[in-house]
Amino acid sequence: MSPSYLLAPARNRERCPSPNRTNGTRGKRWRRRYLAFEDLKPAGCEPVELRSGEKAGQEVCSNFELRDQKVVFFLSNLTQGRRSLSYRLRAEAPGAFHAMPTNGYAMYAPALRTLSAEQTITVKDE
Repeated sequence: MSPSYLLAPARNRERCPSPNRTNGTRGKRWRRRYLAFEDLKPAGCEPVELRSGEKAGQEVCSNFELRDQKVVFFLSNLTQGRRSLSYRLRAEAPGAFHAMPTNGYAMYAPALRTLSAEQTITVKDE
């Protein structure tokens, strides 16, 4: 699973109440701070990684937690642009399963939220 998000500047009338917001003025990059992305595990699948910890890639460094029903990524800093968070799953049962939408939010600014699209996963028995 690798949900992908595009972080774009808000329009003038869409104000974000986050105290961590930097000015998105022309020609300057801006960032969001302290974000969480919760990815519910599809039925019949488990993460390959066995321990929670730190993960880095595509200019994103995050901590992640493996929980019973979901995997949660915590980002302390995210700059403008397209980024991807990913982890590997191991199929444990054949069938067709729904991968529910990933929920992303700013931990200290509840008005800043996002959802990915739902996906269907088919696992075939070999």
